Amino acid sequence: MNKKIDAHDLVPGMYLAELDRPWRETPFPFQRFEIQAYDEIEWIKHNCKYVYIDVVLGDDVKSTGGPNDGMGPVIVAEQKDHRVHILGNAPLVQHHDQTTFEEEINTTQEIDLKARDLVSTMMEDARLGKTLDASGAKDVVTGLTESVLRNPDALVCWTHLKDKDNYTALHCLRVSILALAFGRHLGFEEEQLNIVGIGGLMGDIGMAKIPSEILNKPASLTPQEYEIVKNHVPYGVDTMRGTKGIPKEAIEVVQFHHEWYNGSGYMKGLKGDAIGLYGLMGGITDWYDAVTSERPHRRAVAPTQALTRMYEQRNRIFHPTLVEKYIECMGIYPIGSVVEFRSGEVGVILTGDRAQRLRPKVAVVLNSEKKRYLSSTKIVELGGGSDDTAPKALEIKRVLPAGAYGINPTEYLLPGDFSAR
Repeated sequence: MNKKIDAHDLVPGMYLAELDRPWRETPFPFQRFEIQAYDEIEWIKHNCKYVYIDVVLGDDVKSTGGPNDGMGPVIVAEQKDHRVHILGNAPLVQHHDQTTFEEEINTTQEIDLKARDLVSTMMEDARLGKTLDASGAKDVVTGLTESVLRNPDALVCWTHLKDKDNYTALHCLRVSILALAFGRHLGFEEEQLNIVGIGGLMGDIGMAKIPSEILNKPASLTPQEYEIVKNHVPYGVDTMRGTKGIPKEAIEVVQFHHEWYNGSGYMKGLKGDAIGLYGLMGGITDWYDAVTSERPHRRAVAPTQALTRMYEQRNRIFHPTLVEKYIECMGIYPIGSVVEFRSGEVGVILTGDRAQRLRPKVAVVLNSEKKRYLSSTKIVELGGGSDDTAPKALEIKRVLPAGAYGINPTEYLLPGDFSAR
């Protein structure tokens, strides 16, 4: 049920259902969402007179105090439990960044190399029918988990490194990182994070037994070829079940990450919460990385475009609340997005402040004439802090498609020895 309120009465926890202006005139990439941060409220207060909130999905407001108390109405949020039902009653952890992005990115190079070597070895072992190195996988995921807990942005940046010639192995690693970042956002404890990390790392291990001519086909698959590809799920499940030390919950990621919320997925056609939390998370992170990666038969889409498509597919492919939580996790302007400012300049989103999601740090790489700056790249933190000193001309106007103006975001996201890989 929607309720009309003054924009100045918004507080975090309310579910924004409608504005007094078209959504396309806002910086929000999707319609209807739960208010999480005060910078979102500030934008709405500055640009809207009134809004509509959904008091079923979010907090309501109450007016307290008598008419003669001289204080006016006091807005009190009616507290509700907004956790995804499928999470159950387990206590959730409030994680906080322990390092800056710059500090953390320097610690990820060794983790990256170790993880790449392990995934390549696992894919080869799976192809040959050998037992997987469970202890090695756990060691790698532990390192990934510790980094994500300190600051997830560094490894999420790494997921923008795309190698279409080694897609499957690196896709597994990227899905593991995205699942860890997602789990951190949901408030998972470290043990739960390790489970989703292992599941993501081995999510497509069964692809090792699919013929390479099908995996690398530069055109859409035939129905017969698609049926062959589907077999990577039982192949992967059998491989993991034959490996000692793999948690059964991690196997659920592999077994159910292609099940769709409306029951039209594979292999079992499971529907809704029957898919299970880990399967639902695996499906979300697998789909996101797949569509933002260039493949022989299709182009990659921009991160924001992917999130918009995911929101549109809630209740069909994705759990409706869980996919909204993933969009919150990635942010309104996901790391690696290419954006155009009102000035006409173009930049790359470097990091996102989890408390100020409309004020990311960006690298301004093209001038208003869409030419690269000859001097060093200008780094700007939109909003400029509490005094709001950032130039108004650098307000984000729109998110550009992947590959716009030939910009490769990894040139600006990561140190040179990373982006050159």
